Amino acid sequence: LVQSGQELALLAELDRPYVIAYVGEADAGKLAPGQQADVTFASDPGKTVQGSVARVYPAVAEITWPLPAIATSSSFAKQSQWVPVRIEFPQGAAVPRYLGMSATVRIAIGGGGS
Repeated sequence: LVQSGQELALLAELDRPYVIAYVGEADAGKLAPGQQADVTFASDPGKTVQGSVARVYPAVAEITWPLPAIATSSSFAKQSQWVPVRIEFPQGAAVPRYLGMSATVRIAIGGGGS
């Protein structure tokens, strides 16, 4: 028996690895497909793999902080908006192939920031 919304299978195309990075909404408007992204995986912290922004998704992911907000009522929880960004790698790039891995992504944006 299967319940509505229950995950039955997870399909992965390991020949085309990608990373979903979450970028603060203030910086998301500065990103565009084709921009270079440097990705460092937690499993190999000394190595950086170059990819590029493939897609900046047109929606935000909301994150609610569990800590009470400072200088406001204790019932308020700060919400930060994060925009998902898909980073893809060139064919044959030496990218670790483990689903759900952690990574650090750096994307150069205008003004020299990252």
